Amino acid sequence: MKNRSHLNRVKSGGIVLGFKESLSDHISVVETDSKYILWFKIDKHVVKLQQDILCGIVYIPPENSVYCVGDPFSEIESEFLNFSISHDNICLFGDFNARTAEESDFDVVNFEEFSGMLDIENEGVCTLDELNINRLRKSMDQKKNNFGNLLLEFCKNNNMFILNGRMCEDKGLGSFTCKNTSVVDYNIASPNFLKLVQNFSVLNSSVLFSDIHNPLSLKITCYEKQNDVSHDDEMPEEKIKRWENEQLDTFISNIDRLKVNEILAQLTEMVENTSENSIINKVVEDVCHLLTNAAKSTFGTFTKRRKHTQNIKKSKPWFDSECKEARKKFRSSRRKLKRNHTDDRVNETKKLEKSYKRVMEIIRKHY
Repeated sequence: MKNRSHLNRVKSGGIVLGFKESLSDHISVVETDSKYILWFKIDKHVVKLQQDILCGIVYIPPENSVYCVGDPFSEIESEFLNFSISHDNICLFGDFNARTAEESDFDVVNFEEFSGMLDIENEGVCTLDELNINRLRKSMDQKKNNFGNLLLEFCKNNNMFILNGRMCEDKGLGSFTCKNTSVVDYNIASPNFLKLVQNFSVLNSSVLFSDIHNPLSLKITCYEKQNDVSHDDEMPEEKIKRWENEQLDTFISNIDRLKVNEILAQLTEMVENTSENSIINKVVEDVCHLLTNAAKSTFGTFTKRRKHTQNIKKSKPWFDSECKEARKKFRSSRRKLKRNHTDDRVNETKKLEKSYKRVMEIIRKHY
């Protein structure tokens, strides 16, 4: 954890990087001096690039807070400039405590007196146009503060672009990210990184993550790394395509009549004589193969690669049956909410979410 302070019985926010254990070989933390940003790299082989992806998780305390010491934006920019020499794919995200309204995050170069003589254009802006990304961004928060001006200046000076209100699911929205009243959490990226973005959205608030902030969701293009050594449990598996009622007559005609007669003869013999379990099992297998082969001939097949399942770690020792029951109720309500979005369902889901968090806090405290 980085930038976690404890003054006057009140803990400040901090920075934590969490990832699945299966990604541990592809993600590495970069140690730096600034306490306002936690840098980490994503292995270039995961995304098939010439360079690693450089990401920074940002937490800047409110500008009038006792936790905000020095000049956070200058510290971040100083480290950014050092990294940008060798990295083109850079992304910063987190709580900047900056309110930027809808003001532009880039400068438009206008050389009217040299019109026709010079071909001068902001390369980053050209990337926006190429990717069909709006130059202008929207925001539900129409207010600005000093940190907002500093963030906009940082973007202009370093050719970085704000994703909020401009891309994907948040395009044309600029959804609130804090207390449903302000936008202070951002995702900003370099022009090259924009080409990797598949989706960006501001999620609904969740007390499991924060009491007041909405999580930001970013999805980028990645490629599954293929292992050099193949394993038996990773071999392709043949599957039969879905049943189609229109093909019923064809399915019946594809059933092997000779095999049917053989099975009937076996069944007759089983009725007349006491049969061993091995003979019964053989008949059952023959029936299965008979119907399966007919289905393959009728509907066709496709291959599906089996997923290599790793050993799943057990829950934390304090996460007992009471926690699991609270989690089960919350997840069930959340699934129902997706199918039927009503005000009552929203309130019920929020109530169960808070209950789930409260149960975990109590159990963990007394463990």
